[in-house]
Amino acid sequence: MKKVVKVSIGNVAFVLEEDAYVMLNNYLKQLTAHYISNESGAEIVDGIEERIADLIMERTVAESVVAISTIREIIGILGMPQDIDDDSTISQQDNNNKIPRRLYRNINNKMLGGVLAGIASYFKTDTVWVRLIYIGLIILSLSVSENLFPWLFLGYFIMWIIVPAARTLEQKYAMNGEATNLKTVQRQVERSINGGESRVFDNILYSIGRVLLLLLGIISCIVGVTGLIVFVIDFVMGKEIFYCISFLNSNFVADVWTMSWVYKTTFYMSLFLPFVAILYVGMKLLFGFKSPKWRPGMIIFFLWLSAFIYTVGITIGSLGNYIAY
Repeated sequence: MKKVVKVSIGNVAFVLEEDAYVMLNNYLKQLTAHYISNESGAEIVDGIEERIADLIMERTVAESVVAISTIREIIGILGMPQDIDDDSTISQQDNNNKIPRRLYRNINNKMLGGVLAGIASYFKTDTVWVRLIYIGLIILSLSVSENLFPWLFLGYFIMWIIVPAARTLEQKYAMNGEATNLKTVQRQVERSINGGESRVFDNILYSIGRVLLLLLGIISCIVGVTGLIVFVIDFVMGKEIFYCISFLNSNFVADVWTMSWVYKTTFYMSLFLPFVAILYVGMKLLFGFKSPKWRPGMIIFFLWLSAFIYTVGITIGSLGNYIAY
């Protein structure tokens, strides 16, 4: 039987084993003593305490007791405060602060899947600029070539699926090319404190980007609904849409409607599912709702990819019978 202590760490309630509480309490006292002479010392300690809370939540199950081994591991990750000012370890600390930058989806700053926010973190630029560039590419595609419009959405969905989300604290720091230690947390807190002057400009850019995203959402909804209506009407009325491939072979187009219902279904799915995806993106941009746990965006993409591969494969195989060699 072990005695436990209920405490608040970074404004989050935890239950710690008594020896774990003693170790963490001593660690926080050392941090407070170290940063007491720093003008932003209180904020830095609060920031470190929040990071400790994040690390604990990543390593424990909800409502479970935090063991001393967990606290020891977290202190080992962050490091000891006396190492920061130790001249013999300054260069080593600077080297340890930098790790290879990795591409993750930034789900803490997402408007859809966090892809653009992750790209912004990877290239060390403001997320607003990346979003404005993406919106500019979409507008440019509509004015230059409408065929590029769905590919921009498709590319986003592919990256949404392939690029992992930065969920752990280590992944969030790796996204910025920084290690998880006291020096990194200190720099982040100081940047947030000293960055107040630039926030007004950032807010203006964010407002502009938000308006453009809302316009993009409206356009996406219109395109998605229009495309779905067209395909539903065509599906009900007949086979007119198959003549979009009439350049292949007239006999093939004449006979394609007699193929199996599986082929006809996948043919239509490969054509109208992109419009479903566009409609889904538009609704996300307009209403800002969170994606359900069953990830409809990924399901739509995999359904489309499967239908597209099957349709193309059967089409190419069947078309060979109609081509004169």
